[in-house]
Amino acid sequence: ALAFFILILVSNAAAQTAEEGKQLYFVEKKCNICHTIGGGKLIGPDLKGVTEIRDREWLIRHIIEPDKMVAEKDPIVMQLLAEHNNAAMPVFGLNRKQAMSILTFLENPGTPENAPAQATDSAVVFSIETILPDVAQEEIISTGALYFNGKIKFENGAPACVSCHHVTQSGLFGGGTLGPELTPAYQKFTGQGLASLITSVPYPTMSPLFDKKALTEKEKAFLVGYLKYKSTQSTLSVAPNVGVFTVLGFIVLLFLAPMIWHNRLGSVRKKLLRGN
Repeated sequence: ALAFFILILVSNAAAQTAEEGKQLYFVEKKCNICHTIGGGKLIGPDLKGVTEIRDREWLIRHIIEPDKMVAEKDPIVMQLLAEHNNAAMPVFGLNRKQAMSILTFLENPGTPENAPAQATDSAVVFSIETILPDVAQEEIISTGALYFNGKIKFENGAPACVSCHHVTQSGLFGGGTLGPELTPAYQKFTGQGLASLITSVPYPTMSPLFDKKALTEKEKAFLVGYLKYKSTQSTLSVAPNVGVFTVLGFIVLLFLAPMIWHNRLGSVRKKLLRGN
């Protein structure tokens, strides 16, 4: 009886852990934006059977600190990056217990129908042509640029992309550098992947800003169309733009300073010379 009771407790604990992992996977960290479970490659690899083909400790570490494994050039991670357009997994701030609960869920995920209602359906096909059927390509690009640079405000109050990101050939300042350059984003994630990322925003630094300020379908279509166009241009870091601006500003100040302040103490000096 005691053994049966312990078995029930262990079984309930495992079920609870799997449920926690399911919640993390679909709702809290939105892993399904980049991964399917039996649905094939998305932005990242299909995770069906991943607990059988990868060492458990390797998986736990990769969930907790993927950035360090990239820095260390872990051979498996390097291979996965090469196979998935260098789309690295973000750092979600998960601890070991949470990582283990996700793996417990992945060991027996059940059917897709069991996914929480809040989960984004990655199977929904995103199409700019369907969302903006009567908008010319040139208008999609120009309007997308206005949204990206904050010249047109997002309907629900989300911040402009340029606050944290930059793309090549986007003016003197080029945009922010808190987030990565988005010139190659369309090639890396595809239109479907970008739409999914914009919809659910799984990145920890972006989620608080966008969770309650979701973009509309039209806004997403304009942005994806703009980034698709930008992906055809060569990348250029924003740093040279800032450097050029700094040098120009310094030169201007060298010429302006004498013009503004050359007579600043003239009246005082005259009085001192006269002995007043």
